[in-house]
Amino acid sequence: MSIRKQLKKLEYRSRALQVKLGETVTAPLRNRSAADLGIMRPLPEPEPLSMTLTDALQSRHSEQQFAERTISDQQLVNILWAVNGVNRKDGKRTTPSPCGWNGILVYVVKSNGAWLWTPEKGALTYVKGGDLRSSVVPLNPLVARAPVHLVYVADLSSTRLKAFESAGEFLTLFRSGSSKRLGAWANNAVRSTVMIDVGAKVQTCYLACAAMGLASLCWYTPDHQKTAEALSLGPRQVVIASQAVGHPF
Repeated sequence: MSIRKQLKKLEYRSRALQVKLGETVTAPLRNRSAADLGIMRPLPEPEPLSMTLTDALQSRHSEQQFAERTISDQQLVNILWAVNGVNRKDGKRTTPSPCGWNGILVYVVKSNGAWLWTPEKGALTYVKGGDLRSSVVPLNPLVARAPVHLVYVADLSSTRLKAFESAGEFLTLFRSGSSKRLGAWANNAVRSTVMIDVGAKVQTCYLACAAMGLASLCWYTPDHQKTAEALSLGPRQVVIASQAVGHPF
């Protein structure tokens, strides 16, 4: 066999080996979704809002019609940081969370898919593609067309919240009245914690929107199951409410 033919044979084998190695590396990734891979979309640093608190409170209102205009990444990150941003070196947040739970997840639903706000990184983590806005607001197309919907989800798998639930269940087993009352208090504390946390975030979103001249509407999610399926939530993740954000009509 000539040297030329041998070189061609070696070149062919080299290419075959490269293809095989490529398949070995990419095959495990092929069946994984973008969400599984943790694809993140970084957002710019939040900017200070110039409106005074008094003026923001005066301007705060609910709007049920939205213009079909997108909001900028800068406006979006300003809202997300206000709602659930990190404002101290120890990782504590801009809105209060009883017992330092921080178990409310903020999903961002847009025309290009659903994303999870990751406050520690100041970025959006990809969840699912497609326009899922009608799954969040199925009954009102005027609200559904808002460019951004924040979905507040309680992550009940939190260790601190589980401790409250377990304590409540344990104490209610005792016959004494004081133990039963304490157990009932622990069970109610779980619900109260979630509502306080979400309520603070909703109002903060309203104020941030008012400061930037944007419209907003807090919306009770009528079909929690449909929204949970759209966002691929786990069994211990519960949809509490959603909030539309956009330009006024």
